Amino acid sequence: MRKAFPQVIVHKAPHALSEAVQLALSYYTILAEGMETPAAWEEAHLIHRGERFTLPPEQIDAAFADVRAYLRRCRANARPLLEGDPQLGALFQIRLSGMAEDAQLEPFLPSALMLTDVESSEQLTKPLFIRGCLMHLYAMAGMMDLSLQGEEAQAQYHHVSDPARFTMAQVMRAVDLVQITDAQRMTLLRFFQDLDAWTLRMTALLAKLETVCRTHYPLVADRFLSKAASLDSQSSDEQAYQWFARMGQDKDAAPSDAPLHVWPAVIAYNGLDIQLSPWHAVRQRMHVGVLFDDLSRLQEVSRLVARYSGLAPERTRPVVGENAFAHESGIHIAAILEDPATYEYVPPEMVGGERRFILGKHTGRKALEHVAKAYGFELSDREAQWVLEQIKRKSEGKCSVTPEVLCTILRQAKGGVPS
Repeated sequence: MRKAFPQVIVHKAPHALSEAVQLALSYYTILAEGMETPAAWEEAHLIHRGERFTLPPEQIDAAFADVRAYLRRCRANARPLLEGDPQLGALFQIRLSGMAEDAQLEPFLPSALMLTDVESSEQLTKPLFIRGCLMHLYAMAGMMDLSLQGEEAQAQYHHVSDPARFTMAQVMRAVDLVQITDAQRMTLLRFFQDLDAWTLRMTALLAKLETVCRTHYPLVADRFLSKAASLDSQSSDEQAYQWFARMGQDKDAAPSDAPLHVWPAVIAYNGLDIQLSPWHAVRQRMHVGVLFDDLSRLQEVSRLVARYSGLAPERTRPVVGENAFAHESGIHIAAILEDPATYEYVPPEMVGGERRFILGKHTGRKALEHVAKAYGFELSDREAQWVLEQIKRKSEGKCSVTPEVLCTILRQAKGGVPS
C-alpha cells in the first residue's frame, strides 16, 4: 500500500537560491558543452535540449515571450558576474564520469548548495555550507548506505556531514573514491582546503544573482503565480506520486514524515527536480518549471500531426505509439495490476494515453479477470479457464480478440460452459 504524503505545500514566491544556482549552472553547462560563447548565451533559445520538445525552439520562444525576455535580461546582468572565473566553472562541472546522462547525479557545487536547505543566500551559513558539501561528496563517493531508513538514515547523515567532525583526511578518502578526473580531484581538494573563503565567495555571488532574478521577476510574475495556482489545485497524493514517477523515483522514496514543498521554477523553465534525502533536516522538495505544462494532450497532438502530415508514428513508438501502453504478457499484466510503475515509465493518463491489455495466447488468469470485471463479468474458476482456452484458440487462428469478440465469449461462458 502506498504511503500518503502528510502535506503538499506549493509556494507562491520563487526559491531565490535555486533560481540563482540554476542561472549559474546554465552558463557553465553551455560553455562546457562548447555550444555557445558567453555572448551568445544571452540570446540563446529558451530550450537547450530541443529533442525533448515537440515544437521547434523559435515557436517556444514566441509562445513564452515573457520568459524569454526575463531570461535574456537575467543572463545579460549575470554574465559579468560569472565569466572569467575558471575555478567556479570547474566546481559547477564536476560530476561522476562513465554514467549515462539520466543516471548522473547533479554537478557537485549546485547539488551541495541545494542540500543546505536554505531558500536564499541570507540564510547560508558556513556550517550549513559545509554540511551540504560533505553530504554530496559522500553521495558521489558511494559512501552512504542508501538502504537505511528512518532514524538510522538520519543518524548516518548527521554523522558523516557534521561540520564539527570535518577533517581533510576524511575528505581525501572520499575524493579518492569519486569517479572523476585527476584534475577534478585536485579542484575538489583545493576547494575543501579553502572552505572559509569559498563560503564568503559563494554567499556574495549568490546574493548578487538573486538580486538579478528579483529585479526582473515582474516580467514573469503573472505566469509564475498562474503556475503556482495550477500546482496548488493539483496538490494531491496522486499528483505527487505522478511527479515521482516522472522523475523515475521509486515510490518507497516518497516522504512519509515531512511535507513535500513545491516551488515553480523560472530559470529551470521546464525543469522537474525532486530533492530527496533521508536526513531529517532536509525537507522533501520539488521544483517544477513554469513551462512544465500539462502533457495530457500529447497523444492527441501526435494524432493531429499524423493526420495532416500523413506520417503516423510506429505502433511501438514510446509515449505516442498505438501500443505504447499496451500489454499482453501475463507476467507483465500481473505486475502492472500490482504496481503500474513496474513496466510503465510514466502513467498513461499523464500523456493522454490509456492502458490496454491485449488478450491473446500469452494472456494469464489475472489479466482476464481484470478485463472481464471491467466489462461487468464475474467469472468462476471453470468459466475463466474456458474463456482463456477460447482466447488462445482464436489467437492461434490469427483472429483478433477485439472487445466485441471478447464480450461474446464472456456471454457464452456465463450462459453455460460446455462440458
